Amino acid sequence: MKSKCVRLVPFLYCGIYVVSGTSDKDFQAETEITSSFVTGTTCPRNAPRWNLEEHFPRLREDERNTADDAVLDRLEERAIAFAEQHRGTLDRSLGDALEEYEKIDEELDRFALYWSLKTSQNLADDTLRRKRSKADTRASR
Repeated sequence: MKSKCVRLVPFLYCGIYVVSGTSDKDFQAETEITSSFVTGTTCPRNAPRWNLEEHFPRLREDERNTADDAVLDRLEERAIAFAEQHRGTLDRSLGDALEEYEKIDEELDRFALYWSLKTSQNLADDTLRRKRSKADTRASR
């Protein structure tokens, strides 16, 4: 099966790049959502959305934030254990410490990216913005 490469055009449509050749009728909505961030703009309900579940299978919106808390709890526990294990011993195990730190940091970055992409789908959604703020606050500890 051949895969066809398509060129992304720098056309920002409700916060998401769309593929060139996409018809305007593909984005016409039955109803539109007014953005509170930019006066006079609207974002169709059927605008393209990130398929976040494909990239973040453990972080699903329908889990009512329990996935976020579980991920952050686990990362916080790992960070505390990391600090306790390596405090005052880095001269002996610097390589191991950096490897573990990198693993924690990569998972935290993945978590932050999820919420960044999720909120970019609809900047007018106060619930999503609050969830992202909570996640950002916990992740920055």
